[in-house]
Formats: sequence, C-alpha cells, structure tokens
Amino acid sequence: MPKEQPQEYPVTVEVGGKRCTGFYTVSPGVVTVESDWGERSAQAGPRAEETERLLLLEILRRAKVPVTLPLPRNVFSSRKT
Repeated sequence: MPKEQPQEYPVTVEVGGKRCTGFYTVSPGVVTVESDWGERSAQAGPRAEETERLLLLEILRRAKVPVTLPLPRNVFSSRKT
C-alpha cells in the first residue's frame, strides 16, 4: 500500500508590496515549507502558523529576495513617551 502524502497548506507573506506564496506540510514534530525559492524545515512549535511564515521569510532572504523581517509580536519599543 502506498505511503500517504502529508496534506499541503498555502502560506503567504507580503514582501515589498508583493505577495510571496509557498506551501507547508506538518509531519510529526516538523514543519516543512516549499516555494519557488527553496525549501526549509524546522521543529514544529506550539504556533505552527508563525513557524511557517518565518520559514518562508528565511527562504526568501537566502534567495536574496529583499526581505525585512517583522518584529516579533511580543516586543515593545523601549522609547519612552
């Protein structure tokens, strides 16, 4: 019997006003993102949706696509008002 393929899901990030899309799969403990620019895998954490976006951004950065990584959501400015 053939081995069942993991389900693929789309992941999209916006870079410089352009949308870049890849596809991710989740297998036991690992998130893998594939795109036209490459493939990356990482351990699946509690927030897979954030992991997949970060992996796609890493793929784009390694492919020399101009990428500015977003600040993590839990970081606040140290500037006093």
